[in-house]
Amino acid sequence: NVSTLEQIKDLIDKLEIDDYQIFEQVLSKNVHDVPRLNNAVWPGYNCVFILKITVEVKYNQILRELRQYNKSVFNKSERISVCAWSVDDVFDD
Repeated sequence: NVSTLEQIKDLIDKLEIDDYQIFEQVLSKNVHDVPRLNNAVWPGYNCVFILKITVEVKYNQILRELRQYNKSVFNKSERISVCAWSVDDVFDD
């Protein structure tokens, strides 16, 4: 939910994750809440963060923090979804 963008960004910065991207105005429909399609029927939109985490300790820490975040939200529309996977090859040269 776009309303949580700054909170999540602050959390990522607090954990000193220096390599990330943010996609704003992402339209979505999922089983956890109402659709966010940025139209008159389904207003609002989501944001997507892509984090590059190479240290396992940092990975575990961010997952713990994000789970804790979900437990503390005011309502279910503020919860975030997390998908994690390993990437075999990365280059930025």
